[in-house]
Amino acid sequence: MLVCSANWLLSDGSLTRPLADHDLAVFLQSLTSLAARAGFRRDGRYRPVERVDLVLAGDIFDLLSSARWGGAAGPWDGTHTSQEIKARILTDCLRYGRRALAALRHLRRRGMSVPAATPQGRPSHQHGCRVPVRVVLLAGDRDEALFLTAGSESPAPALPWPPAVLTQWGDDVTVGVSHGHQLDPSAASDGSSARPPTVSESVAIGLVSTLVRRLQTRLGHNTAGALARDLAGSHPLAIPRVLAAWMHRHDGLPRHTSALTTDWRQSVSDWHRAARRMPPLVHDLRSVCTDRLAGWLADWQPGHEPSPPPADLSAALAVDTATLHAHASQQGGRHTVLAHVPMPSPAAHGSAFHAPTILSLVSPAGAPPARTLSWTALFEHGEHGGLSHTSSWNLSATEERGYAPVVVGSHGSSTVVDVLRAA
Repeated sequence: MLVCSANWLLSDGSLTRPLADHDLAVFLQSLTSLAARAGFRRDGRYRPVERVDLVLAGDIFDLLSSARWGGAAGPWDGTHTSQEIKARILTDCLRYGRRALAALRHLRRRGMSVPAATPQGRPSHQHGCRVPVRVVLLAGDRDEALFLTAGSESPAPALPWPPAVLTQWGDDVTVGVSHGHQLDPSAASDGSSARPPTVSESVAIGLVSTLVRRLQTRLGHNTAGALARDLAGSHPLAIPRVLAAWMHRHDGLPRHTSALTTDWRQSVSDWHRAARRMPPLVHDLRSVCTDRLAGWLADWQPGHEPSPPPADLSAALAVDTATLHAHASQQGGRHTVLAHVPMPSPAAHGSAFHAPTILSLVSPAGAPPARTLSWTALFEHGEHGGLSHTSSWNLSATEERGYAPVVVGSHGSSTVVDVLRAA
């Protein structure tokens, strides 16, 4: 069984709220339930899975959301000062995320407990067994500097697992997993240590961090930190929508609307000035992208519904569906898992019958950011009743409560039974 998760955004704690213990506990419980459910095979018999592969597909760490940035050095400039700052941020990321990392180390060392199989091919209530867990760490756009920091002369702490770019998995199900930020025009870079910032990096440090620091003074660290975590996992074109949803969830914020508007517009203005001094890397609209983006952002007033971004700005910065499908086809597998971009509409690809399935680890387009850790699981050897994949987006409440709601009989039957309890 393969389980992919991403966007944990373990930061140094200076701007964003840390990963909640409840979110981690829910994820680990989901992982245990998935492993037990996967033991039910296509023929209805139970046999524990042989192994669980857990792929942390990028942005597990967040090296951009830090109050240490904002001076002369940026994470993209490749200077010795920048490398030292990244090393210090990573040290604090590991310290503030120690509970999550300890849980992952425990899984890798001890494995996962699932019911053993009885001679009749049912899960045992009295006996369990340990399933080995292998952990793979991929780099994303917010922790891509892990590669550069690890190869620099600055003293960097040891990572739990060496990061990779892409991993492939499966025997009869071939899966390619990557973060996918290189398919996003706002986050793609050439990977060099000294380069212009991407739009996402420029906005994260010049706009979001500036806004959050102002809100910390006005609203407190916890309230502003919740917003910072939502914004850290959002596309630059989604920032007004995410900020509006955050204001809607906090009943006490309307009385601060005027002050928030002032903070917002001042932060946009500060970022615009910095971005004109150091233009971000954009393939299209290179000379006017920052002006167009700053103008659209400044036009939005907190407390009002955000307007859609202009068509030319979306064309320059939004993820192109055709690019996603071309990437999936090049991988050569039956499934492609991308952690950075929303799942495209199947109709957008055309009528190709054998087109690879693209699975995403981010909130569907137009939906608010996920409130818990998202995951996608893929199966082989007839696991999970022959199901090819499932995800946290389509997991029902019934599945969440028990191990194995599976259809007894033919597919399409209306009778759903929790086999583990029935046994």
